[in-house]
Amino acid sequence: MKLDTPEMVARRSYDSSSRDRAAQERKDRCVAIFADMLDEGWYPDITLESVAEQAGVTVPTLLRYFGSKEGLLQSAT
Repeated sequence: MKLDTPEMVARRSYDSSSRDRAAQERKDRCVAIFADMLDEGWYPDITLESVAEQAGVTVPTLLRYFGSKEGLLQSAT
């Protein structure tokens, strides 16, 4: 059986809406945690590691979402 027939392609369609929604929820959680940290302390004292740990993500994930700590700050303000 050929796998690239129109019937097979139609069955393999992918809906990423739940994945996209979960990613947006993670981003929102990261921003909220960062904003809470800003309310409690100074910007220089906040590390990406501490935000990532509290948000349940990794530092590379934060960097992929926001580019830098400054990007996270811009999203939080």
